[in-house]
Amino acid sequence: MVLSTAQRRRAGGGDYVRLRRDAYVRADAWTELDARSRHLVRAHEVTARRDEPPLLCGPSAAAVWGLPIIGAWSDDVEVLVPDGAPGSRPGIRRRRTTVLPQGELRSGLLVTSAARTVIDVARTSPESGLAAADHAVRIGLVTQEELRAEALAVPPRAGGRQGAQAVAALADPLAESTGESLSRFGFWQLGFPRPRLQVEFHDAAGFIGRTDAFWEAARLIGEFDGRVKYRVPPNATPDQASKVLWDEKRREDRLRRVVAGVARWTWREALHRERLRAVLIGHGLRPSDQPWFDPVTLELL
Repeated sequence: MVLSTAQRRRAGGGDYVRLRRDAYVRADAWTELDARSRHLVRAHEVTARRDEPPLLCGPSAAAVWGLPIIGAWSDDVEVLVPDGAPGSRPGIRRRRTTVLPQGELRSGLLVTSAARTVIDVARTSPESGLAAADHAVRIGLVTQEELRAEALAVPPRAGGRQGAQAVAALADPLAESTGESLSRFGFWQLGFPRPRLQVEFHDAAGFIGRTDAFWEAARLIGEFDGRVKYRVPPNATPDQASKVLWDEKRREDRLRRVVAGVARWTWREALHRERLRAVLIGHGLRPSDQPWFDPVTLELL
């Protein structure tokens, strides 16, 4: 939005939020947006200034595709440009490539393909890349084969190639949350055995539930952010709140009777490898030399 002189005066009083030079958005509308939506507003603003739409890439393309990342959405919009293109400008981060791929138009924005987007994110942040990859394969946006092909296409000496190939090898449609993806990347980096995901448990009374991770040899269940299951709806009555807590306690009690243990961790541990290691070691899990991947997948690494 380009402001009139009177509007620019009011902008100083907090009526508008400045995105870039001569680009503003109403403050009341801005405060209602989540971080991803704010990034999309910035992407639309950058695109609107161009005669030809820029090719959005990395996290900016991920925002358009609806893919999650780990951490904050940047104020800078990432665009892919040919080698030799001018440097970045305020609010725009240019990523250079030898061959500019054909983009896809989504919601009025030109973006890299979903597979290319995941791999580009993985090259700068493997943890975010895995969160995006898991989500993309889970909803059928990409296939694991497409991710592997994009990872193999990264030039040998290009930055982030190893992280991109690790993400392509690790991608799993069974992961159901960003925190689970982050945790699994940590398991792999720390050398712990590969767990089975979303394993169902039963006892004599019937179905107990599905768990985020299960290390069968250790008979250990792993659950990311167990506190979420204890959260009570805002409008719950005291009786309803008590029932939520009681049901989860009964669930965990039943799980502990059919396995050796239940390890729980939160974002605090998942974001710090040594804390995650301590949680798993404390529940008797030990690093292992057993490979995570079959010989074909190992070619990526």
